[in-house]
Amino acid sequence: MKAAVLNIGNEILLGHTVNTDLSIIADTGGNFGIQIEEQRTVKDNKESIVESFLELLDKYNMVFLSGGLGPTNDDITTESVAYALNRELVFNKEIFERLQSYFKSKGRLMTDNNRKQAAFPRDCQVINNEIGTACGFFLRENKKWVIVLPGPPRELKTVLDNFFKFYNADEHFKIRTVNTYGIGESALEEKLRKIEIDGDYSVNTYVNKIGVDIKIVSSNNDENTMNKLVKTICESFEDYVYDTDSINISKSLLDKLLENNKKIVFGESCTGGHLSAQLTKNPGSSKSLLGSIVTYSDQAKMRELNVNKESLEKHTAVSEQVANEMLDGLIEKFDADFYAVSTGYASPTGDDKTNGLVFIGIYDKAKDERKIIRDIYYGSRLQIIDRVTSNVFFNILRQMR
Repeated sequence: MKAAVLNIGNEILLGHTVNTDLSIIADTGGNFGIQIEEQRTVKDNKESIVESFLELLDKYNMVFLSGGLGPTNDDITTESVAYALNRELVFNKEIFERLQSYFKSKGRLMTDNNRKQAAFPRDCQVINNEIGTACGFFLRENKKWVIVLPGPPRELKTVLDNFFKFYNADEHFKIRTVNTYGIGESALEEKLRKIEIDGDYSVNTYVNKIGVDIKIVSSNNDENTMNKLVKTICESFEDYVYDTDSINISKSLLDKLLENNKKIVFGESCTGGHLSAQLTKNPGSSKSLLGSIVTYSDQAKMRELNVNKESLEKHTAVSEQVANEMLDGLIEKFDADFYAVSTGYASPTGDDKTNGLVFIGIYDKAKDERKIIRDIYYGSRLQIIDRVTSNVFFNILRQMR
């Protein structure tokens, strides 16, 4: 579905506030087959809001509005939408009582101007805001969707997620995602366009934090045809696909480990515990993760993983030799199915040959296969740690095919 976003607020136009609402709406909506085609920002002025809102509603089947739901005089989005659609404002006693309870729980006095936050256009559906005073709302106008959201990004995301509990995308679209790692968007796009795709299907690429997602959207409810297209795309990018419809790569890895009743253990140097931290943020990780040893210093590598002092002196800690010895030490300590280690430079070294140099090691006990991978990573310290972590997870997933 094609949609538009209307952001409202003088503070955005004055440059005092960065407009992150657009990216949140576009990113979240994309998961439900909603494509943002146009965005506008207007000041807190009734005439400007009404004019832009009606123009966008005439062009698109869905319009998101954000901002202007507070209690002050310049918060006029709700009344502007009601005016534009010729709907009276109706006082919602339940929301008003909820506002009273909210202020009481915070030990704050509720002022008279907060009363306006309990008034909504006739025949709309209020959307709860559990972390603030400004509830959102949505309504249908001539089969089109109007969704009104609070401006603060954290509150907007909360209310937007609540809206999508009402909005059942499956009634309108079928959506699938193919998740890839290790291929750039331009290379992926070029190869993707060579695949014959039925006109009922929209296939687009979206860059994320670790890779590129291929999102497939169709109003055709033929599930078999959709599955065949997903299979074709997966086969075309088999060297890069790590999952379909994945929330994140750590969840994909954990799901695969649990599905196959496999155990994993980490020996971490440059990732400093990030491998285990990313895996354990997913529920159920205790069933697969046996442990993680952070051996940041040479001394720790020798003591905990039996790395030879001579190897460290001759090859340095960031070397294929030491990565192999870290794996050996991990294998001696744990009875797992998969073993993974990291050692490298996550910060600039002043030497082009070692900047971002990282070795990762992976051992698959069932296949008795060992892999040491040398890569140069770019970016900030945190970006490099994230990218090393994703690469470890991706290579373990590939090993499990």
